[in-house]
Amino acid sequence: MKQMFIWVLALLTLTTSSAYAQNKKAKKQKTTQTADTLSVDYLKKRAEAGDANAQNSLGVCYYWGKQVEQNYETALKWWSVAAKANHVEAIANMGLCYQLGHGTKRDSVMAVKLYKSSIQRGNKKLVPEREKRVSEKFNMFDACFLADIYQEGKVVDRDLNKAVKYYLLAGNAGSVPSLMAAADIYEKDRNFPQAYKLFHMAASKEVKAAYKCGEYLYKGLGTKVDKAEAAKYLIQASNAGWPNAQIMLGDLYFKGEGLEQDVEKALSLYKSAALKNSPVAIWNVGLIYTNGAEKLNSNYQKGFYWLSLAAAKGMKKNLQVKLTALSGSEESGWKDTDFFTYVQGMQLLYGSDKRTDEALKCFEKLEKNGLAIGTTMKAECYAEKDWKKANEKKAVKFLEKAVEADEAQACFLMAQRYEDGQGVPADKAKALSLTEKAAKLGYAQAICRLGDYYREGKMVEKNLTKCIEYYIQSLKEGYLTPEAAKTLSNCYLQGLGGLKKDEKMAQAILTRAQKSDPVLGVLKDLNLE
Repeated sequence: MKQMFIWVLALLTLTTSSAYAQNKKAKKQKTTQTADTLSVDYLKKRAEAGDANAQNSLGVCYYWGKQVEQNYETALKWWSVAAKANHVEAIANMGLCYQLGHGTKRDSVMAVKLYKSSIQRGNKKLVPEREKRVSEKFNMFDACFLADIYQEGKVVDRDLNKAVKYYLLAGNAGSVPSLMAAADIYEKDRNFPQAYKLFHMAASKEVKAAYKCGEYLYKGLGTKVDKAEAAKYLIQASNAGWPNAQIMLGDLYFKGEGLEQDVEKALSLYKSAALKNSPVAIWNVGLIYTNGAEKLNSNYQKGFYWLSLAAAKGMKKNLQVKLTALSGSEESGWKDTDFFTYVQGMQLLYGSDKRTDEALKCFEKLEKNGLAIGTTMKAECYAEKDWKKANEKKAVKFLEKAVEADEAQACFLMAQRYEDGQGVPADKAKALSLTEKAAKLGYAQAICRLGDYYREGKMVEKNLTKCIEYYIQSLKEGYLTPEAAKTLSNCYLQGLGGLKKDEKMAQAILTRAQKSDPVLGVLKDLNLE
């Protein structure tokens, strides 16, 4: 008895696991002798004959060096043999080896898997043994393991109170993931004060926690509203690339709440989040361009393009509501605005029920209101070959007028004409110059086209670095052709043109290719009557 007591104490001292090397009688096995009373030779014979109890006991002998030279590898070998016969203690003992790195490489994930398997197969006493150990002397592994199984509820009955208890023990001992797990449980239970407390404890080391602190302070969840303090945490999370933090921080800059108002910073943050395919961020970019703001003039072409991108990602209803509601109403819509007139003209020109005469009237109205995009779109009406009033000379005339007004789309369309010799004499120098002008004005298609030029060596010398710069800039503006996306993706994949290899980015870029015009797609579904 004294000898067994020493064996157990030794194991308790050396491990943080309650799955100590056990040697009890397995069901349907005749042997009743223990590892302390049986000779190793006898155990070997029984083990080699397939006795799972003997195999487990022999593993105990080798693990502790009882009657044999201590050898963890041999111990693990015999426990693995017994485990194949579903010997639950042997399975737990294997977990011990993986947990401590005895006889194999340390692997906590495998250890947990084996411990769970042992419990699931009937070794229920392993759990209370662990709980007793944690209460007597804390160890991180046991606390995290108990929290995990009580939250998961697969090998024991689910008990979130116990899960939180052990997560907090581990969290207070320095485990940030445990603090986060407990905070998540509190949040789902709408216990926001406790969730905020834990997120705050983890905020300096965990990006999600920083974001959550910012969100709670912004909304007044579990704490008072403090948008200046919220901004500090949101900046931390935003700099780490957290999209939701970028959106919320963008809102603070846009409204001037807790921070000095800066619409350009807000736009930049929304675009960063948009790169990660956030529909809300894409929508916000569209709103800024559409409505205009301090230091930013309205740009209906850009605005409608971004709103169409958002509509394609699930926000079609939002767009319909805004176009239907009157300006100044509760929804603060666009029904009586120049933007509505622009969208209506676009639908009449490019929609399924094409009515170019009526579209022209819409664009003439915009032109009279001093909007150069109206002049550009008048040119597009006259460029419609199947329209009875089509007139190439008038199309060129109106484009030239819009170019003089620095309208980006007109610059790009005129550049195409000079490149192809359409309606004007072919002039590569003018084509390049106007494409560059359109790009400087932020026209995404022109930016992407310049990337194509540098990729192909067309009108400029081949330069992969410049090609990449333009493609990345175009990507930030929400536009990449499939060919451009393929090229940029490959550059990230191989680390070309000064880029660092980034397989994740390479894959993400392929999903951003615009295989069709999102504007044309959304125009078919809008009801503007």
